Amino acid sequence: MKTAIALLLLVVCALLDASHGASAQGFPAKPVRLIIPFPPGGGSDVVGRIIAQKLSEKLGQQVVVENKGGAGGSIGTEAAVRSAADGYTMVLASSSEIAINPHLYKLDYDTIKDLTPVAMVASTPIVVVVNPAFPVKTIAELIAYAKANPGAVNVASAGNGSITHLSGELFRSMTKVNWAHVPYKGAAPAISDLMGGRVQVMFSALPAAMRSSRTAPPAGRFSVPCFVAGIRNCHPCTSSSAPVPGRTRLPSAPRSAPDADG
Repeated sequence: MKTAIALLLLVVCALLDASHGASAQGFPAKPVRLIIPFPPGGGSDVVGRIIAQKLSEKLGQQVVVENKGGAGGSIGTEAAVRSAADGYTMVLASSSEIAINPHLYKLDYDTIKDLTPVAMVASTPIVVVVNPAFPVKTIAELIAYAKANPGAVNVASAGNGSITHLSGELFRSMTKVNWAHVPYKGAAPAISDLMGGRVQVMFSALPAAMRSSRTAPPAGRFSVPCFVAGIRNCHPCTSSSAPVPGRTRLPSAPRSAPDADG
């Protein structure tokens, strides 16, 4: 992620120079906004706050995280699209907002035309996590339990059409199991219900699963996450990029990259 942050920092510093010439000499002259199109506590939020912290340190100006969840990430993404193209707004966009939502929803924006990609910043695997009281510890045991108890397993996701939902559907179709999908408005409330035992299984981005596993009280901690890679040819992951509004002019060839240690 260090290399990605260095590239992102380089382009952010060059945005105003490309758009406004001499007026960019003091950039950034005010805080930079990083929109996370999901509620706090999910995988995008974890990645976004790491990036915001490092960019703040390098820029000498605060990068403010703004969570704008809803509609599978579309609300926050549209807020970025409608923002001024002045280099002061970015959105942390995952596979859901860029690649999936345009095929599921009627959007008031075009992810290709209305956003300009800046940098790929992260790629994380999707893992399976279970409530510790659920009697499975491996992928094989999960499959066997679901087949022996058709329709009895409640599987949470971060929302209908999300990458976690589609990962679960891919898993289900490949293993021929029958379970109930329970969509939430983001990963954090889904994980909360998983720890509370209201659902038994969840497909989650790894950062969100690891964060919750570390911070939960012992009685609510997950079993060891099981990678979906336990199924042949089933290796779902999600990627995060940091685009800016499509009208923002980007530099064509950066001359050098800043140090991004840490």
